[in-house]
Amino acid sequence: MPGRDEENLGQPSISPISTDAHHRREFSEDTPLLRAATDVPYYHSTQSPDETFRDHELAADAELDDETPSEYENRLGRTISYSSQTGTEPASLESAMLRDTSRRRQGSNKGVNGILRSREGSATGAEGDRNGQEQKSPFHGGVSVRQFWLIFMALMGAMFIVCFDAGTLWCALAQSMTSFIFARALCGLGAGASMTMASIITSDLVPIEIRGVYQSYINIVYGFGSALGVAAGGVMADHLGWRWEFGVQIPPLLIILATSCIFVPRNLGLSHNKENESFLTAMKTFDYKGSLVLTTGSTLLILSLATGGNIYPWTHPLVLTALSIFVVSTPLLIYIEHHAPRPIMPLYLFTSAPRSNLILSNFISAITVNAVLFNMPIFFQAVRLETATSSGLRLLISAFAGTICGVSTGFLITWSRRLKWPLVLGASLIFLGPVMLTMINKDMPIVFILVFLALASMGQGFQFPGTFMAVLAVSQQAEQAVVTSTLMLWRSLGTVIGVAASSLVLQNALVKYLDAFVSGPDKEEVIRKVRGSIEAIVDLDLHYRDQVVAAYSASLRATFIGAAGVGLITLLLVIPIRMPRLGKLS
Repeated sequence: MPGRDEENLGQPSISPISTDAHHRREFSEDTPLLRAATDVPYYHSTQSPDETFRDHELAADAELDDETPSEYENRLGRTISYSSQTGTEPASLESAMLRDTSRRRQGSNKGVNGILRSREGSATGAEGDRNGQEQKSPFHGGVSVRQFWLIFMALMGAMFIVCFDAGTLWCALAQSMTSFIFARALCGLGAGASMTMASIITSDLVPIEIRGVYQSYINIVYGFGSALGVAAGGVMADHLGWRWEFGVQIPPLLIILATSCIFVPRNLGLSHNKENESFLTAMKTFDYKGSLVLTTGSTLLILSLATGGNIYPWTHPLVLTALSIFVVSTPLLIYIEHHAPRPIMPLYLFTSAPRSNLILSNFISAITVNAVLFNMPIFFQAVRLETATSSGLRLLISAFAGTICGVSTGFLITWSRRLKWPLVLGASLIFLGPVMLTMINKDMPIVFILVFLALASMGQGFQFPGTFMAVLAVSQQAEQAVVTSTLMLWRSLGTVIGVAASSLVLQNALVKYLDAFVSGPDKEEVIRKVRGSIEAIVDLDLHYRDQVVAAYSASLRATFIGAAGVGLITLLLVIPIRMPRLGKLS
């Protein structure tokens, strides 16, 4: 056959064809150019991988039947990219693996073997030489291992410090409280943006199958930075002054900024065939209306929860106005997000499982965990009569336990390939934590109290990284940026609402229980003092002190009961969802 002979010029001879007289006699001028697939012999490991693959392509082009692919071939096609530690496949393999995937060839088992042998040979072939550098890097976007670690170290440095250059410098140089407050607001903007972008950039660079390991690295650095900040903050303020607490952060922040500007690829995160937009062009389609309505509504909700029934009665004009604006802003936000070209909170994320369950469960878990963490120092100071320093150190133990769980989660997900177990385990611990805290009292051994306190933090350590991995696993690559920002937005909302709502329950319960438990001629004065400052409890007469301690204990128990009820919701949200296994994603 002339075409076949020309194709094989310069190639090693194929012995089964050249030595088999029968096959030589079958090829003549009258022989059809396209023959049935069964007429083309398939050769096994006696051929080189490239020759086997070429014959396999000829057989594929000859005749295909309409039989559904086997489950094994589907798994192979989905996982072979990860097994090679690359995000892309050589063009020669793409043509064989992806062409006409709705049908399979005759003799598919032999075809799979041919693909595997061809893959082994491609590492030393000409095409493997051209793409060798890309194949050595397991990261997306054509980023080398060295470049990735420079980027990742900069991101972890930002996590470690979690501030913004200009805002931090402003804090160090502030000359008034008003100036300092505005500087801290700017730091908050920078911290929120840097934490969100760090997660987005890491998701764009790291394949989901090994993303858990790098999430654990982030948890290690963030946990270490948080603990070090708590431990060293007071020492630095005492010996260097509060201005230098901000000043010492400026040099590493500048290094991080320079590293990010130099090494982060300019086209990272862009979809295929999509041109890079300028900053001004992107800002023209930014969802300003949605951002304004969301910020206004959530702020006024927190204001009403913080003041209603505590500072002002629920019928006070300020409380009623704040609640009314929040009620009106909720449907308005839904309308705006439905019509926005680039919504900050896409509604389609909340219309179907499992992403809606994952995001809402994190929101509710953040409420529960922060309700516990915000009120436990009050328990240590008002019920056990400990100092503020001592109560703060108690929280370090739970933070340490949560960090260990968060670090372990990423590695365990990567090892087990399973995504649901950290969700269920974390939600169970978040629910169990406040349930156990409802039973604590001033006479309980401190070891048991600390164990019960650590349960919620451990649940957070399991669930939050697990949710992050799960929501990325069920989202397309192009959606991961908006999914990440939406998840962190609702997590942040849960944090502030948890503090405000638990404070609402505690303060309103405290008004009731102080009036019921405190008795004596100085009742009104005692209530006024202890509501103004917890430290005043220590200076009370023993008679009044026991009454106030009992009132605070009952109020905190009511708060933890409410937190347990909310925590039950997150458990009910994660139990019914079904998650794919990493490496078997469709």
